[in-house]
Amino acid sequence: MNEASLGISTAIGAGVGNLYQDGGVNPATFYGPKELVLDGKGNLFVADTLNMLVREIEGNVAALGLVTPVRQFDKSAAMSQTIENDGNTALDLTAMSPGTNATLDAATTTCTIGNPPLAVAGDCAAGVAFAPAMPGNPVVGIISIGNPGDTADSPLAIEMVGDASAVNSTTTTLA
Repeated sequence: MNEASLGISTAIGAGVGNLYQDGGVNPATFYGPKELVLDGKGNLFVADTLNMLVREIEGNVAALGLVTPVRQFDKSAAMSQTIENDGNTALDLTAMSPGTNATLDAATTTCTIGNPPLAVAGDCAAGVAFAPAMPGNPVVGIISIGNPGDTADSPLAIEMVGDASAVNSTTTTLA
């Protein structure tokens, strides 16, 4: 995890006294952390028992699951993932790079690379599609996002997981 962009916040509870503080890694404090739970989006939840709180440490990966299988060499319908700038300066996105089994959808992507930068408290959409190059269950597609700024809630990667069916290998001859 990127310590510079990690956000720690209260997920459940009102807390007791002034024994806890939300925020980035350096100012955030715990009092009696006991149990940890990791969700499918990379967020870590901590039972901060002496504060009587559940704290959330936000991850940097957005996970999109697909229900319907996609054929090898085909692509799913476009899905939208919000990129947020929760930092304290404008965010200059340096790249949006699809890896194997993933593609960007230009029609639904509102994020721009370079100018203009994403304003503080601003957001944009990354339109993504699952495009498996191989059959399997599960198949993972990744789109990496270059955002070196302080963005606690923005993913650094969008991960798509789904089933990929083999291409139909039958041949039909028309007479």
